Amino acid sequence: LRHARCLVPADGFYAWQAVPGQKRKRPWYLRLRGGGLFAFAGLYTAPHPDAGVSATCTIVTTTANELAARIHDRMPVILDPEAEARWLDRQLVDPRDLMPLLRPYPVDRLEAYPVSPLVSSPANDGPALIEPGPACPAAGSAPVRSPRPRSRRLSCIAVFADTRTVGVQS
Repeated sequence: LRHARCLVPADGFYAWQAVPGQKRKRPWYLRLRGGGLFAFAGLYTAPHPDAGVSATCTIVTTTANELAARIHDRMPVILDPEAEARWLDRQLVDPRDLMPLLRPYPVDRLEAYPVSPLVSSPANDGPALIEPGPACPAAGSAPVRSPRPRSRRLSCIAVFADTRTVGVQS
C-alpha cells in the first residue's frame, strides 16, 4: 500500500440492478446529490516498458450504502475531500490507518436514477448516457430524481501520490 494508492476523479458511476423475470439488468447512474466532482479510492501499478507491462489502475469497492444496496451489493469507495490527502499520504502504510477511509459513502449525500440501457454497450458514448431514463418499478423505494444532465463524459484520469497524473482516453 505504500506506493500504490491514487485518486480517480469522477462525477458519477453506473450500477446495474437485477430485475426479476428479466435477462437484462437495469442500469442506474449514481452521483453526488446535486452533482459535482469527487474522487474514488484507487490502486495502481506503474508501467514497466522494458518488460512490456502497461500501467494499470483499479477502483476500490466496499459494501453498498442503503441507496446503492437497492441496486447492487457493492459500490466504489468515494473519498471525502478531507480524506483524499490521507489516502495519498505515502507515510501511512499501516492498514489500520487506511481501512477507516474505505467505507460506504453517506447515503444522504448521493442520488440515483435509472438511465438508458444504451450505457451497457461500449459502442455507445455521449451525454445521453447519463440522462434520466424511464422510471423503473423494480427499483423499490430508491429515490428517482430528474437532475439536469451534464453535457460531458469524463475519461479516466488517475492522480498518484507522487503528483504524476496519467490520463486514459475512453
